Amino acid sequence: MRDCGMSRVTQLFRKFGSRLMEVLQFKDVHCFVFLYLFERKVFAKDPKHSAYDIYKALNSQIPSFPLYKRKSISQRSVSEALDRLVGLGFVNREFVKESEKFHKKLKKPGRPPVCLYEAKSIQEVIEKIKWEIREKERRCMEVLDSLSVIEEAAETV
Repeated sequence: MRDCGMSRVTQLFRKFGSRLMEVLQFKDVHCFVFLYLFERKVFAKDPKHSAYDIYKALNSQIPSFPLYKRKSISQRSVSEALDRLVGLGFVNREFVKESEKFHKKLKKPGRPPVCLYEAKSIQEVIEKIKWEIREKERRCMEVLDSLSVIEEAAETV
C-alpha cells in the first residue's frame, strides 16, 4: 500500500518541482527534500526528520516517477540539499541534545540522529526571498549609480 504522504510529495513535485528548479535554481534533490519536509509539516503534522529518514523516504518514492532519470538519491545528496536549504533559510536545523539521544525517545534502532530538520513556514520563506530581492536590487543600484557617475564625469571631460 502506498503512503499517502509520499503520493502528496509526488504530486507537489510534479506540480511545483520544475518551477522551483527554474526560479530558485534548485536541483531535483533540493525540491524533493523541501517538498518532503513541507508535506510532513503541513499534512502529517510530523515536522522534524533526520537526514537519514528523509533519504529513506525519498528513495522509496523515486521509482514512482516514470520520466525521472535517476534510480535513487544518495545520502550525500540529501545532506548537501539540506545544507543548502538551511543556508537559504528554507529549512531549520535543530541539533539533538546528547540527553535526548540516549533516552531514545523515538525508540528506533540504530544510531540516534545528530540533528533534525524542519521546513520553515511558507510565510517565512516568502519574507526571506523578498528581503533577498530588495537587497540584490539595492546592491545592483549602488553599482549602477556609481557607474553612472563615472559615465557622466567622462562625458564632461
